[in-house]
Amino acid sequence: MPFHSDDPLEAEFFGDGKHWILRHELHWVDPEHDWTVIVPIGFNTDLASVPRPFWPLFPTHGRYAPAAVLHDWLYWAAQVGNEPIDRGYADGVLRRASGDLGVSWPVRWAMWSGVRAGGHWRWERYRNAQAAGKTKAQA
Repeated sequence: MPFHSDDPLEAEFFGDGKHWILRHELHWVDPEHDWTVIVPIGFNTDLASVPRPFWPLFPTHGRYAPAAVLHDWLYWAAQVGNEPIDRGYADGVLRRASGDLGVSWPVRWAMWSGVRAGGHWRWERYRNAQAAGKTKAQA
């Protein structure tokens, strides 16, 4: 399994009512690129960024939550180690990492389709925020 077995998703709910702060590093190995993606302690995430009307089908905290945190990190960092990545890579990781967690094929593909259709807004917002020297919380 490409997620390290000793890396539980451990996060603390933040006071804003929406975000979580990672309390333990999260590691995922991409066997296709021989990369290890490391989401650092202290990373601010909303778990899965699912629009509210879809929460009954895709809650923000489903089985796919570690993959969603990984995806959120990749969107913010836009790199793995020192290697730059594009949005397509990050979206593909969401689909593959969800599969590693046992998420069903239809759910994986529905989530991937959603981020492919609407993720460009957030990707661009993060690029602009970083260019302006803002933190993720300020983005």
